[in-house]
Amino acid sequence: MKTFERPLRATHHCRHYSYETSLQGRGPLCALGIDLSGAGSAGPCMPSATARTSLCDKRADYTDDERATWKTFLDADIERLGRAVQALPKPIPLRTSGKVACPNCDGEIHYSRWHRGAELKCSTENCCGARFHIEAGKDWPQP
Repeated sequence: MKTFERPLRATHHCRHYSYETSLQGRGPLCALGIDLSGAGSAGPCMPSATARTSLCDKRADYTDDERATWKTFLDADIERLGRAVQALPKPIPLRTSGKVACPNCDGEIHYSRWHRGAELKCSTENCCGARFHIEAGKDWPQP
């Protein structure tokens, strides 16, 4: 069985930065306990942080190798997604769902189509999956 191991998500943010909404409505968080809820307080964590942002003395960046590994994974993920879309019936009727064999692995692609949207997800972890916004009245995917 083919597997797709997801590497460390190496972005250009600080390693400690996380954006998760909570029941309390908080946004950016820092794994080191720094409060990032105030206006502009997450600036030092951002990819575009500069000296004028007064960088956090606890900022830790990902290595070039970690970023390259993450980019390779993303590029392969996009290729798998493209093959998965090509494997879908064309077009998928509105208000329907189904499944087809995944062209990337031994899994199944589960798909659904609704007015202005569609979703697909492979049953194999980290293989592929996405939600799509579709213009009203348009067929998807295109033959």
